[in-house]
Formats: sequence, structure tokens, C-alpha cells
Amino acid sequence: MPMIENRDEQFRELCAQYGAVMYLVQAFENEVANANTCIDLAPGHPRAAAEEADCVPADEPFTAGLHNLVARLSGLTFVPATLISMLDQAKSRRDFLIKRFFRDRAESFYCGRGDELLEELEGHGKFFHGAEKSLQDFMCPLLLKLGFTQASMQGEFDMYLATPDSRMLH
Repeated sequence: MPMIENRDEQFRELCAQYGAVMYLVQAFENEVANANTCIDLAPGHPRAAAEEADCVPADEPFTAGLHNLVARLSGLTFVPATLISMLDQAKSRRDFLIKRFFRDRAESFYCGRGDELLEELEGHGKFFHGAEKSLQDFMCPLLLKLGFTQASMQGEFDMYLATPDSRMLH
């Protein structure tokens, strides 16, 4: 097996790329959480207690959040199959990156195929960047339909900052 000459440098590069991809994964996770929160706060669309009871038990908050988002969006509007497929793929990719990427790719790295791993990570990064944008593009018209406006959101944010408990943000 050919070993790479400067494995330390390539490993640093691989870890840096992995960190950048995980940042994009977290941005996507936040987009899912934000979408759920906006639906919760939508004027005239209170969160139903039955919705909470119907939640499928999950081993982690992101899984529950993603499940809730798909179910809640389906109750509010038509959700294209492409969006549901993208959300499913995002969950699978996220789980792979978090739980198995380094373990499953260790042999490739030690055999000198670090460049292939960097390309793979770049592909995951592009996917999560696109997934976040797709979810935003889907949610924006829906939020307007639900009664959200930039002015109303800014007003709520200003009120939040004015409360004594929000001092941590200052």
C-alpha cells in the first residue's frame, strides 16, 4: 500500500474541510429549527397539542425536528416530493458525516487517497448549501402566506430585546 508522504498536512486539510462541511450541516439544522419555530409562531396557527402527541419518538432532536417539519408543512401546504426527498437525503448525509465518515474512510486516507476524500466532502458541502437554500426558498412564500412580514418580525425581535431576560444577547 502506498503511503502519502505528508500525511499530517493532508489530515489537517481534511479536518478543516470536514469542519467547513459540518458548519453547513449545522446551518441546515438551524434552518429546520427556524422553520418549525416560525410555524409555531405563525399568527392564527397555534401549535396543536395533538401534533406533539403524534410525533414519532426520536433518538435525537434533529430527527424529531425534521419529522415535525415535514408533517407540519404537509398540513399547511403542498410539499413537493423533491423537497421531501432532499430532506430525507440531508438526514442520511448528516448521519453519515457525523457517525461514520472518518471510520468508513480511514483506509482511503491511509492509502493516499486523501484528495478523493476532500472532493467527497466538497460534494457534501455543496449539497447542504443547496439544501438550506431550497428550504429557505420554500419557506419564504409560505411564511408570507402565514402572515409574517419583515416589519412584524423586526417588531417581535425588538420587543424580545427589550425584555430583562434577553440581556444575554447584548
